[in-house]
Amino acid sequence: MVGNTKGRLRALFVRHGLFQDVRPGCPEQPRDTDRRQDIAARVLSQSRDGPGVHEVDDRKTNHTNRNRRRIGGITTRMNTVIITARRGRGKHLERVNGLPIVLYPILSAANSSADLASIWTDCPKMRSLATRNGVASFDRPKELCTDDSPHKDIIRHAVEHEEIGPNDNVIVLLGNTVNVTPALIDACFAILDRGDCDGVMTGWRAQDDHPMRAMTLKNGYVAAYGERGGSNRQGYPPVWFYDNGIWGTKGRCVGEMAGPPPWEWLGRKTRLVERPWVTGRDVHDGLDLAVSGFWLQIETLVGKHKVVYE
Repeated sequence: MVGNTKGRLRALFVRHGLFQDVRPGCPEQPRDTDRRQDIAARVLSQSRDGPGVHEVDDRKTNHTNRNRRRIGGITTRMNTVIITARRGRGKHLERVNGLPIVLYPILSAANSSADLASIWTDCPKMRSLATRNGVASFDRPKELCTDDSPHKDIIRHAVEHEEIGPNDNVIVLLGNTVNVTPALIDACFAILDRGDCDGVMTGWRAQDDHPMRAMTLKNGYVAAYGERGGSNRQGYPPVWFYDNGIWGTKGRCVGEMAGPPPWEWLGRKTRLVERPWVTGRDVHDGLDLAVSGFWLQIETLVGKHKVVYE
């Protein structure tokens, strides 16, 4: 069943252009770092959107299977994907289009250009899905499986356990996220390879959900929360929200924990990849399930992302 499931997901991604089909017999894809630098150059090249905003196409990628940890006795930079997931209430095993939610990030990681992909979980079923689909699985410590366990603790534990080097690229995915593609993972690796940043994260630009429209209750009545702007959202300063898609960082940054709060494991210089639709990518309820299924069925929402500069 798992093999058939993987084939169904691969066919679905290929049909929507999310990554190239590179099964045996398909044309060989480039395997060296030049390909990734080419991606980075395209990602960060001059854009029609004006200075500071550049496009990332998350629908197309070249699958590679590199192992660059040791080459001729010399340690080189490695790309790692870490998936975090807890058994919790079982949301990771809920199904979208007939497949367990956690299988989507597993296969996206496995079909990206990562040298190593792993999942850290306390759920035997999720570990089995991972190992049977080319992703290493590790037992998540009980003390890091509570509702109050900070993300930074399990990320730091994984980086230390896997002996990830200080300059290695690390991308962290949540296990309850459907719409992170292999190409988006590769694009974020390419951004980290540029050398002008040590972190990258995905997000959306605030519109109706802008902080200047936030409200609270005082004595049971609506009151402004924080700074208040006018009712015309086009006049608000630009603000972005992390979308629970990708955290990209360097191994050393996870140890330093000096990134932008509350994402301390990111680098001091973190790029933002803006995507073209609002709300988070992760799944928490029935509406999220429906949105994820809808996203898989249409191509218009799987378009270009933008790398945002100052």
